[in-house]
Amino acid sequence: MSGEIPQYLPGKPLRFLDELQGDPIGMFMNMLEAHGDVCEVKVGHLRGVFLFDPTAVERVLVTNYKNYKTKESRSYGPLQKFLGEGLVTSEGELHLKQRRMLQPAFHKDRIAGFFGSMLKHADQLVEQWRPPAASGELIDVSARVCEMTLAIIGETMFDADLRPDAARIAEAVRAVASRFHWTSTTLIPLAELWPTEKNLEARRAKQYLDEQVHALVERRRGSTGGDDLLGLLIEASAADQVSDTVMGDEVLSMVVAGHETTAVALGWILWLLSTHPLVLEQVEAELETVLGDRPITLDDTRALPVLTRTIQEVLRLYPAVWALAREAKEPDELSGYPIAAGTRVFFSPFAVHRHPKHWENPEGFDPDRFLPERSEGRAKFAYFPFSGGQRKCIGDQFTMLELVTVLATVLREYRFELKEGYQAVPAPNVTLPMRDGLPMRVIARQKRR
Repeated sequence: MSGEIPQYLPGKPLRFLDELQGDPIGMFMNMLEAHGDVCEVKVGHLRGVFLFDPTAVERVLVTNYKNYKTKESRSYGPLQKFLGEGLVTSEGELHLKQRRMLQPAFHKDRIAGFFGSMLKHADQLVEQWRPPAASGELIDVSARVCEMTLAIIGETMFDADLRPDAARIAEAVRAVASRFHWTSTTLIPLAELWPTEKNLEARRAKQYLDEQVHALVERRRGSTGGDDLLGLLIEASAADQVSDTVMGDEVLSMVVAGHETTAVALGWILWLLSTHPLVLEQVEAELETVLGDRPITLDDTRALPVLTRTIQEVLRLYPAVWALAREAKEPDELSGYPIAAGTRVFFSPFAVHRHPKHWENPEGFDPDRFLPERSEGRAKFAYFPFSGGQRKCIGDQFTMLELVTVLATVLREYRFELKEGYQAVPAPNVTLPMRDGLPMRVIARQKRR
């Protein structure tokens, strides 16, 4: 066992807190550059260990996951106040029970059945952008794809049309999520309870989201259920297997996680393709070869390796869930260092995905790094955009199918031109959206003959 864990900014707690609140992504990258696989931060009586070693991440998430809890972690407190006891934040036996209950809604055959809904809403987005709707004017593409992913999650998981309220729901999610990072990192006691303007805005947004969830549930109450997520929850509630509170929390978690992560990924994909024309040309050539002029089918989504590798590479560079936290229940050892009970451990897919020990040219955009011959021998948890183990994202296959379907539909019709001078800057909160949206011109693509 090694000696003491290397200290990050020893004796400089104020500088650490400034980095944590002002530029947490930069902080993670500074830690990786300075200390490699692991480092420690001490602020008063608080201690945190930051992991960049894929083997240590795998131990926390998989091989010794029972020793690492989420519920009592400081970082999860504000998230629980937002999402309640849904699958994203629940713990232990409750989490296991919820996952087993909801798993049928994400069975591979059930997900395949969602393809038609995904294609329909992607086609509707294409139609929205036909001239004169997209006649060279700048459009916030991130807002449009967010409304589309909300419509998809509403139809597939709740048999509900969320399109009339999509813009307001997305705005409310952003308002609450924007307070998440600040309240989870500040040392001000009960910071979220202070009557500041942003706290009051977040409370109003949360109340609106709760009202939307209540309306979704009540519209389906008394029905025969169904095999979508809300149907499974209503049946479980009728059998007293789940409380109304937990049912509402599950619905809210799925509304938020089910659309926000996919919308964020779509934004980063379209931005990176607009700034890497050679990769875009490869994707377009594959779409023309595989699809020609006919509509995309479910089988086609499994026959687009260039597009799939492009999505994987974007999720490497900009994973929607960019940071995770756990707390050790019992003593352990990570990366050769002793971990005391009660220690909080933090790890960032964003940073681990850029570890130079595991990735050649880690800052570069290179989808071909996911070719089988270049992936051989890579550490399993050098890449974990959907987390892993018992808490791996239940909707990972849903998300990948949606990304492939939407992108194949949109990219065969349009190219996207960035606003001159625009710089994409991550704005980390619960997920990793862009700070200033994604202003682009939508331009009809000249297809090869």
